[in-house]
Amino acid sequence: MRFDLDKLDSNGETFSRAYEHDALSFADTEVQRLTAPALIKGKIRLRRDQIELRGHLKAGIEVVCDRCLCPVEVPIETDFASSFTVGVPEEDQGVHELTADDLEVSVLASESFDLDEFAREQILVNVPARVLCRTDCKGLCPHCGADLNEAACECQQKEIDPRWSALAALRDKSS
Repeated sequence: MRFDLDKLDSNGETFSRAYEHDALSFADTEVQRLTAPALIKGKIRLRRDQIELRGHLKAGIEVVCDRCLCPVEVPIETDFASSFTVGVPEEDQGVHELTADDLEVSVLASESFDLDEFAREQILVNVPARVLCRTDCKGLCPHCGADLNEAACECQQKEIDPRWSALAALRDKSS
């Protein structure tokens, strides 16, 4: 869904869109797929020289567990408020110091706004930094790669820190 920025006014335009499981591409990201339709709704409007976008996003995604790599369903629900400006005015194209207000505004390169790409970005920004399939996930064996949640593997051995190997050799020699 695209909005033509030339047609926006200060009253704005409301939007509501549902994205089915294969509607958004998450290739090369930590998100495997949508597990529930992503619903985005809100309002886009022109305010002074900026485009304001406010609304709500709700989705269900699948990512992998950080320890055992099993798929995990994660709900995403967030409110958003973003500001955009179209291009950079010629007088501002030189080198100048950024202010805190400048960091809150994104620059659009075209004369239209792509809601689909914005929804995708909002989902990616709201993926938790750490995802576990369960709080007591044991992860994978570092030697054979077996899932330690399902069964213990044969190669689990108590490893000795190589820095202590000389003391272990002395202990073995004295016994």
